[in-house]
Amino acid sequence: MGFLNSLKLDVKRKAHFKCCICESFEFLHVHHIIPQESDGLDTYENAAPLCTRCHDAYGDNPKKRKWITEKRDFWYDLCENKLYNEDINQLEKAYEIIENMHTDHERRLETTEKTIGVLKDTVKQLNEQIQTYVSSIQNTPLNERPEIFERIESAARTISGSAVTMSVLGRGVSNTSCHSCGSFIGLYISNQEGSLLCPQCKTQMQ
Repeated sequence: MGFLNSLKLDVKRKAHFKCCICESFEFLHVHHIIPQESDGLDTYENAAPLCTRCHDAYGDNPKKRKWITEKRDFWYDLCENKLYNEDINQLEKAYEIIENMHTDHERRLETTEKTIGVLKDTVKQLNEQIQTYVSSIQNTPLNERPEIFERIESAARTISGSAVTMSVLGRGVSNTSCHSCGSFIGLYISNQEGSLLCPQCKTQMQ
């Protein structure tokens, strides 16, 4: 079932919203010392506040369970007896900001994954179009070939622009066509100032 939210908050507050191993003040996992798949309980005694790095480094190591428990108990004791001057309400507010940043980061990663899927589909379709155009050139009248070449060039530019987009992916993406040059972009990205620029003609997007 997992830890109750109220228990998670109690654990974080008791640890002053810091990792019990490295004492860093960042996003915390409330970690099952004994994993759920090993019948670990969703109890306060089986919970330890770990940052992402320590969770990844030590959380899955069964030889570290006793050590994590000892570190947790030591840190709880230190927080209770030595660090009592810390304003727990301020810590809670600051940690809420960190959790929101973490949630936003996860949301951005999810958006990036979806965008990569759009990009792959776009490039695949454009490659298929180019192959079709190339195959049809021999049977196309001479006076119609410039239009075919223009379509191939446009598709190639879009693929190139998508590659540029991939190099800086993750800053605000969208699936659209440029209102200025008319090219199907598939994606656009924000520059350092926050404006959205077409990767083809560098015009500000709307």
